[in-house]
Amino acid sequence: MTKPIVYGISKIGPGHIRATLPNQDSFFVKNFGSYSLLVISDGMGSKKHADVGSHAICLAVYKALVHYVYTERRHHKRNRNIFSMIKNEWLKMIAPYNPKDCSATCLFVLRSKKKVLAAMLGDGLVYLRGKKEEDSKLLIDEKNDDFSNSTVSMSDSNYFNEWRFASVSTKKIDSVLLTSDGISSDLIQGKEKEFADELLKDVNHEKTLIKKRNYIQNVIDNWPVPKHSDDKTIVVMETR
Repeated sequence: MTKPIVYGISKIGPGHIRATLPNQDSFFVKNFGSYSLLVISDGMGSKKHADVGSHAICLAVYKALVHYVYTERRHHKRNRNIFSMIKNEWLKMIAPYNPKDCSATCLFVLRSKKKVLAAMLGDGLVYLRGKKEEDSKLLIDEKNDDFSNSTVSMSDSNYFNEWRFASVSTKKIDSVLLTSDGISSDLIQGKEKEFADELLKDVNHEKTLIKKRNYIQNVIDNWPVPKHSDDKTIVVMETR
């Protein structure tokens, strides 16, 4: 199996620049063995160590999944094992900080020879673009007018029940897109798939990795939503 192209861009939001805060988004992309992994984590801005939490989540997902795919292999318990292992790794990585001070979301896609697994805890966007329309899968945070509806994060006690996930045959998927909430929350409700399809079509037309990354950078640098303030992260996986 030819290895996919994996890449990403993250940029601190204007609001965090004004508040002299770090970029609280983190991402991780890597091909390892016959697997490919994309991860995004968005640290919750109200938490004082949100950047530590998001960075740790990216590394925790990678460490947990490497352990899982090379040593576990108990596929009938796949989802519970993976999510519990990620949480345990994250708690070790953020110590001695209080988990509530490191609250962050977690979005990841793991591609193997047979399956593409997508998982999402909290807000953001995960899109698996199918070679056929009916094979595409979209995971998106649900927008509503209930301001008491807070974002779910890794530090929540009920985190396990809040995961959303999808699994598709690898041969049916040609590209993957993940974005943090700084992108997804600005999209028109019901138009998220249209945005994802258009972006993936455009980057697929670029011939080199540098040009693909430059295209994503330009999208973020020229984000068209007035007065946007949040950090913004986009990661992509393209099959060759």
